[in-house]
Amino acid sequence: MIIPPALEAKHAYVLHYINATAERVRDIVSGYCNEQGFAYLGRVKALDSLAEKLETGRFERWSQLEDLFACAIVIPTLLDEARILEHLRANFREVKCLERGTTRKDPSVFRFDATRFIGELRHPPGEAPTNLQGIKFEIQIRTAFEHAWSVTTHALAYKGSDAQWRHKRLAAQLRAAVEQLDQVVLGFEQWAGAIKEQRWSEIDEQALINEFMTNAIEQGKIPSEAIPSSLVRFSENLRNMIVAGSKRPHWNEGYEGKIRAALQRLGAEMDTLGESAFPRSLSLFQFCLGVFSKNNIFDRKLGERFVVVVTNELQSLYPEAEGFVEKKFDFEDAA
Repeated sequence: MIIPPALEAKHAYVLHYINATAERVRDIVSGYCNEQGFAYLGRVKALDSLAEKLETGRFERWSQLEDLFACAIVIPTLLDEARILEHLRANFREVKCLERGTTRKDPSVFRFDATRFIGELRHPPGEAPTNLQGIKFEIQIRTAFEHAWSVTTHALAYKGSDAQWRHKRLAAQLRAAVEQLDQVVLGFEQWAGAIKEQRWSEIDEQALINEFMTNAIEQGKIPSEAIPSSLVRFSENLRNMIVAGSKRPHWNEGYEGKIRAALQRLGAEMDTLGESAFPRSLSLFQFCLGVFSKNNIFDRKLGERFVVVVTNELQSLYPEAEGFVEKKFDFEDAA
């Protein structure tokens, strides 16, 4: 497209400051996202996109442009939004913040409505402001669903060569679905409570292990440093290990009996050792493997599909484990 010379000249003059601002903002925001486990993306507005923006007729002067650099923080749920805004306000000068749900909107209309933080860089105390402090930037806070909607529909519905009612209609319908999904995630427990629960042996068996471990932790049988970061994941892994070392049950039976027997032996070992003698050199998972091996819980070797981390500490404390492991994790393989 043809760019007005006045716009080209202005853009060329401020581009250095825009890029410098973008680098500072990127360092702060992407670093925070890495720490918190959020996704980050950003871009300096291209000249042709800037020209199209001015052609909307909504801007009177250069100082009204607020997204010469823009980035987005993609969050799992809306519950994360408040602490992100707190972080942004602590690191940048807030020009304004357009929070989701604060604008007037027809209830029959569905459009992008993510929170947008407009900010500027702060100048160091005691120093005069520079041109860097005059560059406004926009930081959007999107949920994962909003981000998926934005990147998949924007190019299809708004960047095409022709305007079609059906394209925008479908984009709006998808936006409505996104809004509903975010609300379901926000009220996950309440929505889950409306679902009729049905029995499934794997879930029941994992819940059995989870309940046992939770009680053991509460009773002080497991030292704090041995507590897994996720009991849900640990219970799933432990159940899978017991299954790998067990004979296949009859078609209408699960592994509940085997798991109860394994947990009973585990509880007895914990009671015998006490918290003070609990082996700190083993992970809780390795400790369970050692106890199960020592007490002949397994009917067979764990098999090639269930690879186990066997350490010197495990072999020293529970040498019986060696006889039930068919395949060990290889720490020396550099491939």
